[in-house]
Formats: sequence, structure tokens, C-alpha cells
Amino acid sequence: MQKREDWLNIPPPRTIDVASGEVPPGLSGIQRRLVHQLIHIEYPTLTSRGAPTFIQIQMRNEEFEQKSFEAKLIAKKQRIRDHIGFRWVVEALVGGNLDGLGPEAFGPLWMKLKNPKFSVQQLSEQVKSQLKKNRPVLVGHNMFCDLLFFYSCFIGPLPNTLEEFNSAIHTLFPMLADTKYMATHECGLMPPQSSLEDLNVNLAHLEDPKIGKFTPPWSQMSIADRASRDRPAVLEVQVPQIHPRSRL
Repeated sequence: MQKREDWLNIPPPRTIDVASGEVPPGLSGIQRRLVHQLIHIEYPTLTSRGAPTFIQIQMRNEEFEQKSFEAKLIAKKQRIRDHIGFRWVVEALVGGNLDGLGPEAFGPLWMKLKNPKFSVQQLSEQVKSQLKKNRPVLVGHNMFCDLLFFYSCFIGPLPNTLEEFNSAIHTLFPMLADTKYMATHECGLMPPQSSLEDLNVNLAHLEDPKIGKFTPPWSQMSIADRASRDRPAVLEVQVPQIHPRSRL
């Protein structure tokens, strides 16, 4: 039988008289703090562990403490990843670091595939690789203030000058499309009404752009086959040519 490790409990254990309803007194908060500090400063070969009614003092086990520290670190990192939430979307949009996004996040997508020839781990690596390689086009309407808010909320403090912000935002989003600018650019001294509602009324007579869903060929291919193809999954869009001055 393995010998039980020696320890010291403060205060020492005592028998509880259930009949009399006696409850042994515990240590106060300041007493607990003093005991922990005393052990930490005066006895480097010992360690203290708090319990509900006492503090246990035992010999320091560096191997056990290292494993305990690593387990706590892993748990903290997991809690951080669980609370990141929408920031993963931001990281994906700006080509940021997705290393902390585990394969479990792609489980629902992987489950929708019929007889996939690759694992969820392989799907995770492929999707993250495509997100970094193929940067999206950011489309908005009168989006300058939206970009300011987005930058200050998710990226960091705003640059000091407009030139610095222009450079920083185009580094994050190489391609930007502002539909308000497109509707009013080079329209003379009297630009047309450019709200989304007005644009919808003025362009209502145009046929809707034909949008055809493009089925990604790699959805049923192996990782090796997909690696040989550089084209990502896209939507084929045919948009009629519109000149703001003639149409609005």
C-alpha cells in the first residue's frame, strides 16, 4: 500500500457533535491570507491549499504544480476562445489570426456534407487557409463612419490623421465599395438623391442582377484534389452596367 502523503491542517480536524449542533469555527478571511503569505514567504519548500473550513499545508511537489498550472492555463485559454464570439468574424474579414479557432467550430458545417472524404480538422485548416488567401470585398452605403466605428471597436485607437486611417483601413480591406459614392460620383453640382430608398425607386425598372449559386466542387473532393485548385467557392453575379448620370 502506498504511504499517504503527510500534511498539516490549520486549524486541526476535530469531531463535530451533531447532537449539540456545534459547528467548529473556521478561519476568517484575514487569517487565511496571513497563513498563505507566511507559508509562501517563510517556507519555500511547503505549499498551502485552501479548503472550506481549513488550510492544508504540505510538501511542495513541483511536477504536480507544473501539471496543475498547465491545466489551469489550458482551461483559461478555452474560456477566452469561448467568449471571443463575433471577433472571429472580424479576424476572418481582415485576414487576422485564426489559430485559436479550433476544429469544433466547423463541426456544424462538416455535418451538413454528405459522405465527406476529409475530416473536420482538414476542413478547418482548408477554410482558414482560404480566408487568409482570398480577402473579401467590403460593400456598404455611406460607410465612412461605419469604418471608423468598426476600426475603433475591433482594431484599436483611431489613427491621428485621415491619411493614416486611409492607409490602415485599406491594409485591412484591400477592396472597398461604397454604393453612395458610386451613385453620386461625377454627377455635377446637383447630385441625385442617394439614400438607399431613393436608389431603389430610381433603379426599380432595371432587371435584378442574375445571381446563380455556384456549388463548390471541393465540397465532395479530397483535400489533395482541392489543394490543386486555387479558385475558392464564389457566387457568379452578372450586374448590368449603370452610369449614375444617365440612370439616376
